[in-house]
Amino acid sequence: MLVERKTQLMSIEEFNEVEVMDFTAVRLKHPLKPETGRPIDIGSLAYSKRQKTNEINSTSGNGATLVDLNSLRPERSFFLSNFSGNLGKSATTQKTNLKEMMPICDWMDSNGYENYLEGKQQLHDAYLAYTTHLNNRLKSNDDAKKITSRVAKDKQWMCRKLIDIAFPGELDAIIGGIKTIKATKTPKAIIKSSYVDHYWELNLELFNKFSAQFISNDDFPPHIKTSTINSYYIPCYSRQLPILIPDTQSSNKFTANKAPIPYFDYSKGKPFTASENHTNREKNKINEFTQTFAEVKANKLSQDRIDLAMRAQYAFIQCFRILTRINNAELIKLAYLEVYEKKRDVLAQGFYEVKFRANNRHVKYRIQTKGYLLFKKYLELRKLLLDGKECSYLFFSLGEKNIDTPKPLSRQHTDKHHSYLRKMGFLHEESKALKDQELRNLNTRFLRKLGFSAKEVADNNNHNVEVADEIYADTPAEEQIEELGNFFQAMREAAKKTTHMSKNNTKSTTAGSCDDKSEIPIAIIDDAPFEPDCKTPQGCLFCIYYVCHADEEDLKKLMSLKFVIELIREKAIDFEFADEMYSLIDIRIDFILEQIASRSASNAELVQKMKKNVLFDGDLTTFWEDRLDYYEEMGLVVS
Repeated sequence: MLVERKTQLMSIEEFNEVEVMDFTAVRLKHPLKPETGRPIDIGSLAYSKRQKTNEINSTSGNGATLVDLNSLRPERSFFLSNFSGNLGKSATTQKTNLKEMMPICDWMDSNGYENYLEGKQQLHDAYLAYTTHLNNRLKSNDDAKKITSRVAKDKQWMCRKLIDIAFPGELDAIIGGIKTIKATKTPKAIIKSSYVDHYWELNLELFNKFSAQFISNDDFPPHIKTSTINSYYIPCYSRQLPILIPDTQSSNKFTANKAPIPYFDYSKGKPFTASENHTNREKNKINEFTQTFAEVKANKLSQDRIDLAMRAQYAFIQCFRILTRINNAELIKLAYLEVYEKKRDVLAQGFYEVKFRANNRHVKYRIQTKGYLLFKKYLELRKLLLDGKECSYLFFSLGEKNIDTPKPLSRQHTDKHHSYLRKMGFLHEESKALKDQELRNLNTRFLRKLGFSAKEVADNNNHNVEVADEIYADTPAEEQIEELGNFFQAMREAAKKTTHMSKNNTKSTTAGSCDDKSEIPIAIIDDAPFEPDCKTPQGCLFCIYYVCHADEEDLKKLMSLKFVIELIREKAIDFEFADEMYSLIDIRIDFILEQIASRSASNAELVQKMKKNVLFDGDLTTFWEDRLDYYEEMGLVVS
């Protein structure tokens, strides 16, 4: 029989600091909402028979989870005592770990493995069964049960984390012989360049017209004209979508189920005038709409027009993404500068090289000259929107209702803007927002479409004309191979130089060793993906003085770095940015290891041995162990 028990409520920090006498009675405050969130009853995990829930919170409001007192499993006390100390340091990471691990405990107890914490063999058997369960869900034809390989991989990874908490240092012995689930990469559908053309045209028009209405009353209401739309947009009457198609002035196919505003004359761009032909009810409706319309038209600073001006900013951001191919993680951190340094590109006269700043470092983007003029126009809009308020970011948010103080953009700004475009009928309801990678892959095609020569486009994207022409016609997969070809060759040559030095002539670094006598770092190749820098591991790795000796010390450092960046690529919140940023480091390391292993049979054996110790067993250097903890604390990776 399930009954309520007496419990003790405390925060995760309190649980880790105070001496707990009865772990079965502990309920934790919600990490993200300690005052208002439902408590998380981890003490109930000590009982094999309890209320089950898909959520991490109690199913009975603020009350404790009901349990069968006769199902107490004393062997779980150590696991519970060790649990909260391994949840991570950030509240978000703690919530994620609780949300993912507690259902695993539920599964064990619901599937005949109540003894899973009695010993290593029992936990091995339970882990094997859970892995089989995940594989079965992978292969299931039932949509309700089926999961992707990525989800299965992550759930198995969480189960391994649970094992490590229950039996510290015994993970390899417990999971030995059980195959790790791998995430398969499914090929992404290639987005059509015509869609990007339309996306650019639409957002450019919205930026221009929504900006203009914020500057002059004469430009209100905004008249939107694109290849698919010719209609006025009335922000004070958004429930019915006034989006019409050109010429016929019939309803837009994207909003066929919505009616245009009945009180607005779309041919003249102003409200109808009530006449004797209208009923009294119709007259009242027309007069009411006309009054509201007149008030908004007369006041540039009305909330409706501020909302439209903010929409203009979000539309420009999409144009900026297409122009620069900037990734989202960097875009939201771009700083506002009083002066943006620009210079004419010496190779492609149709472009400027513009210097921005993000995360206290300079970044450069090459923007076509017309795009730069558009950027200057945005800066004017930004000034008007802020109206004297301080904001350190180039792009900003004013909150959901555009009434708050300026703050950074949310990570979901593109998705939210796209949702607005669909809701308002500007785009088809099944259309998708453009992803960073899709924009990078399509950039060559897009610039060629605008009329730039193959030479200009090739220079903009850092490859030769032949490759630019090939990209214009080929698939993204072929595109990536061609673009990276020169980089791979350069890495092979650099790897040969990296492994020749004697240990006596070098000094130790976090990624290996250094042969720099002058202490002036120099890049291994032109346009290296990371600036040579003695203060950072990646900067060290791309310097000509970097050395990796064929011994355990240097190999452990190098492979520890590889372990960390591979984990970041797998577990980063912004996985697209992490994959782009760290994949080149991974390539560099692989070439170095390949070069060392090719020297002799003993070197090859040593490399394989260190791969097992570091990459498979996770035996990292102290520096990289600490760095991994820091990354988790900062939220760079989700544990």
